[in-house]
Amino acid sequence: MNVTFSILLAPQWAEWCRLFPYSIAVMGNQSALGNWTSPLAIMSTNDYRFFSVSVDLQEVCFPIEYKYVLIHSETKEILAWEKRFNRELFCLDKKDSSFFDTDIQFDFPYFRFSGVSIPVFSLRTKNSGGIGEFLDLKLMIDWAVETKQHLIQTLPINDTILTHTISDSYPYNALSVFALHPLYLSCFAMGVLSDSSRQLFFEKQFEKLNSLKDVDYESVDRLKWTFFRELFEQEKKTFEKSKEYKSWFKQNKSWLLPYAVFSVLRDRFQTANFQEWEEGRKYTKSFVVQFEKANREDVLFYCFLQYNAYLQMSEVKRYATQHHVLLKGDVPIGVSPNSVDVWVNPSLFNLNGQAGAPPDDFSEKGQNWGFPTYNWDKMEQDDFSWWKARFAMMSKYFDAYRIDHILGFFRIWENPSHAIWGLLGQFNKAQGYTKEEIAAFGFSFDEERDLYPDGQNENTYLSQKQIEQLNLSEEDKKMMLKKACQVLFVRDREDKNCFHPRISYSQNEAFVALSESQQQAYKALYEYYFYHRNEELWRQQAYRKLPTLLSSTSMLACGEDLGMIPSCVSEVMRDLQILSLEIQRMPKQPWREFDDLNQIEYLSVCTTSTHDMSPIRLWWEEDADKSVRYAEQMGFEYEEKCSSEIAKKIILNHLNSPAMWVILPFQDWSAIEESLVHSNPSEERINVPDNPHNEWKYRMHISLEQLLDEKKLNQQIIQLLTLTNRF
Repeated sequence: MNVTFSILLAPQWAEWCRLFPYSIAVMGNQSALGNWTSPLAIMSTNDYRFFSVSVDLQEVCFPIEYKYVLIHSETKEILAWEKRFNRELFCLDKKDSSFFDTDIQFDFPYFRFSGVSIPVFSLRTKNSGGIGEFLDLKLMIDWAVETKQHLIQTLPINDTILTHTISDSYPYNALSVFALHPLYLSCFAMGVLSDSSRQLFFEKQFEKLNSLKDVDYESVDRLKWTFFRELFEQEKKTFEKSKEYKSWFKQNKSWLLPYAVFSVLRDRFQTANFQEWEEGRKYTKSFVVQFEKANREDVLFYCFLQYNAYLQMSEVKRYATQHHVLLKGDVPIGVSPNSVDVWVNPSLFNLNGQAGAPPDDFSEKGQNWGFPTYNWDKMEQDDFSWWKARFAMMSKYFDAYRIDHILGFFRIWENPSHAIWGLLGQFNKAQGYTKEEIAAFGFSFDEERDLYPDGQNENTYLSQKQIEQLNLSEEDKKMMLKKACQVLFVRDREDKNCFHPRISYSQNEAFVALSESQQQAYKALYEYYFYHRNEELWRQQAYRKLPTLLSSTSMLACGEDLGMIPSCVSEVMRDLQILSLEIQRMPKQPWREFDDLNQIEYLSVCTTSTHDMSPIRLWWEEDADKSVRYAEQMGFEYEEKCSSEIAKKIILNHLNSPAMWVILPFQDWSAIEESLVHSNPSEERINVPDNPHNEWKYRMHISLEQLLDEKKLNQQIIQLLTLTNRF
């Protein structure tokens, strides 16, 4: 009689089994279950958290009593027993019975882990080509092993090449959610040019670019593209006939062929805005097939790049798995409006709005990313197949992922197409107010006064994009851009009879001009709208999407839940076991200046800073008064500069937190060794969200080969992790 036992492990147990040679077994009072003495029924998994084993119970003595145990995979030593009374079966109805158990708890401490975050483009090795590359991650994995860390977190690694200029350095503006970024390819791992003089030329040029302080993005792009073309000309006949390539092409054709055709057309017409192309403005399968036949080599070139990217990232993934280091990727909330995804599936996107974020600590004007928002109703019709395919592709290279702006799965901040800043947006989805509801709060609503800046109306209103085109000084433009936002309401984009309060009323001149009684009425409707009115709607929206997407892969899910957070977000994340993001200087309780790290939840990722923030050394110097208050609250003496000892105390506080993961930026890890710190803390910052023209060009100031030899720093990290039981 066959009995199948199955369980779904909580993230902490699953991560432990994945990082170390541990597994789960069923033990019980039957001979096939080891008679409580030895773990014979050892469970296996192909899906991260789902474990199962089929046991042949030839002679059954009822009741069957059993428990789950944590064991060492090699020695079969029992490490922990399930923390509960014995489970019991009093009968079996079939010859083949299956049981799915939940609520697995071991009498064992909650495991806590550590890791490092760094963008791929920021890596530096002796062999890099002026920018961090996929294969450079292998040395970062070596460093993680050397320092007893368990995870490497990156920024998105998707192709963002829209213009072949520095603006493409923005890693969240994806050209394709399936294609990897060609600039992260290690050129000489792809092949060597048979023309030795050309090979030597490229070696010398890459060496020059690699010696620069930051990424010279456009020079790297030009040089690599020249190399790619020459290598392709040399290898194309052999490559096209390769059985391995043909097999891979067949498996990836659905996304690869449209991507390759799109890339050729982008180059041909010198724009990724497909509305401006002379042909192919509207995607059809037949067009792609015909175009590929007529432009075979041009299309093959992009398949060549993507196949090599696949080979290199697959090599990195295997290497990480062999060394028990997890790779954590990043899922951007949006895609470029001029992307392959929008070209192929325009009905999945709302193209008349722009995704962004309300004002927060990152940006007082709010954020306008320029991405189209998602047509979730359309996506749901085929059970979110686009998202599932996106996650499936990512799971080939990563064990875990960060959901960028997880609030977007509850509601997204949608700016009108004419806006530049993020102050004139509204939540999608959200229920706006009718005029009658506004009046019920005691507010006297006047369309012309409340929807347009003072002195303007529907016919005379100048949008921010129109203002940008005016021949004015930058100071005058800034003043007019600000004035364009001085309104009390924005009209609902779907229902013209509904209205949403404009965000950040306290900074709004239109609010200041109201009488005191009208200010009180407006405050009341504002508070209710943003913090109560749409809570249930947003909860429902999240449950429509997230369970399906989370179950589509075995990756560990972490959510970036910063900013204006509805109360339902933490409830849903806790229920779905999505790890939250905890940053001490961005507490989720508005009355706190700094979070109490001892009080954060176990299922979380705790960090000192993110790519959107100042690393701790720069942060310490930006606001001396705040640093003084921080030192007082943490119980150590203030110093004007963030010394290595100060950095160590800050990091120790984070490592001591209950968080399952503490993942620190490389810049903050290196801050604990005085001899190793960057000479200029401001040059360690990756992004300034308030600057739409930010250039993403930060690179490590030492090579990974040097880092591996930095015994003093590495030993200090090991000591900190040992002291806080994080390995």
